[in-house]
Amino acid sequence: MYRAESRSGSGVKARTRTAFSRRAALVLAVFVIGCAIYYQRTALLTAAGDFLVQVDPLEPAQIIVVLAGDGSGNRMMTAVELVRRGLAPTILVDGPPGHYGHYESELAIEYAVRKGAPREIFEAFPMEVSSTTEEAEAVCAEMSRRGFRKVIIVTSNFHTGRAGRIFREAAAEDIDYIVASAPTPYFKPDSWWKTRPGKKIFLMESLKTINSWIE
Repeated sequence: MYRAESRSGSGVKARTRTAFSRRAALVLAVFVIGCAIYYQRTALLTAAGDFLVQVDPLEPAQIIVVLAGDGSGNRMMTAVELVRRGLAPTILVDGPPGHYGHYESELAIEYAVRKGAPREIFEAFPMEVSSTTEEAEAVCAEMSRRGFRKVIIVTSNFHTGRAGRIFREAAAEDIDYIVASAPTPYFKPDSWWKTRPGKKIFLMESLKTINSWIE
């Protein structure tokens, strides 16, 4: 009887030691991974920011399309610079309604003209849309109607990855979209986590990217 109890007690102790060893190993593994993430956090966060920014080598196209959603004017002025460089002769400016009774495209063109851009290079393309997907469908249909085969789309740097993928999925096979990036004061891939606006932009664009994958 004593020997049986002794063996039983030894078995419990062995299992206890094994469970403790497993917990200790798990804690150690979590600690090591946590340290690795902490010391590599800048590289990891930069990689996350870089994932949102996906641009193409620029080449001449038949038209430049400025996507809606930028109140700073950076997308417009980037497109103007591309025209000045001879990459395309015309800028199509799309935009939904709702800005003090005006379409965004109208206000964007007026802004660029006040900045010195010639009015004749712009063409307004007002539309009733509420997402990048709907915007891409409208623009792609218009490009097909006009028979264009190569189009530059200009959008903010953080929006380039998602916009490029959505436009290519919506486009006819014979239309080549080239994605150009406009600078964004509040989002820099290598330091977005250092400012509140940068963190908000990253979070919102990441959620929109995931939602577009689900759709």
